[in-house]
Amino acid sequence: MMKKFCVKKLVLLFLIAVFLCVYIVQLATSGNTETRIVETPSFDSIEIQWKDGAEDINLKLVKKDGKYFTEKNNYEADVSSVEEMENAIKSIKILGTVASSVSGNEVRYGLEEENAVTVNVYKGNKKVRRILVGKDSSTNTRSFVCLDDEDKVVTVQGAFHGIFAVTEETVRSKSVYSTDSNLITKVHVKTAEEEYELSRIVNGSDAGVQWNVTLNNTSVQNPVPDTSKVKAWLNLISSLDAGDWQGTDTALYHENADVEVEITAGVNTYSVKMYKGTEENSDVQVTCSASPYKFTVPAYFVNRFGKHLDDIVEHENAE
Repeated sequence: MMKKFCVKKLVLLFLIAVFLCVYIVQLATSGNTETRIVETPSFDSIEIQWKDGAEDINLKLVKKDGKYFTEKNNYEADVSSVEEMENAIKSIKILGTVASSVSGNEVRYGLEEENAVTVNVYKGNKKVRRILVGKDSSTNTRSFVCLDDEDKVVTVQGAFHGIFAVTEETVRSKSVYSTDSNLITKVHVKTAEEEYELSRIVNGSDAGVQWNVTLNNTSVQNPVPDTSKVKAWLNLISSLDAGDWQGTDTALYHENADVEVEITAGVNTYSVKMYKGTEENSDVQVTCSASPYKFTVPAYFVNRFGKHLDDIVEHENAE
């Protein structure tokens, strides 16, 4: 019995020694497994190349006056999308090396030609960083990449594939205009039912803000705008985002706009025209002085911008 116990103990110690050796060899051959940060020098353009199905995507984003624009059509890029890209590029957190070479590991790490995303980063005409992006982890917290001219595959923190696998249309900003509602001093509304204008009377404090109504070009004392209702409405129309952008050759749905709104905010004036679709609750076509492009928004925007005057004025309580 004692002899069998000693044999089992020796076998166990031998297996522990073997596993320890294997672990040491893995550490020695896998390169630096400690977390480290790779900083990217200053840059002002990002070039992205990948395959979206059968389509070859070649997208370049160029920074101008603090904003990024697509090189091809000069569309302004979405701020949050670009910030994600900039943050991912500026400081790359490497979590470890998973393969000493890409060769033979392309499919495993999503680095084959049809799935990988190539990101080239430039300062002027000088390339300062190259990132070959493979697939993201199942939790979208890590990615497999190759940096610059290195052949080894490393894991980095962040969903790089999700961040950089974009097209000109998906990265395009949806923002048409945005302003502080407190800067709005005048709103002119014209619909098929009515036409009116609200002009702000400033008494030096927010509590003293009052509004004057001009109805059919005649200033009237009644109805009296409800300050809280007006404020809530101005918050809604102080910004406008496109649902979907339309092509430059897209014709207007019809000649005359169903809703026309002119908003004066500070030194800026935004002229918005809305054209209803032929079907009920279909998207509405919009033109705006803040953008040269037509776009669509959901049907409820007609009532949001073409607000009935009766909805924003004071009403006497029924006795």
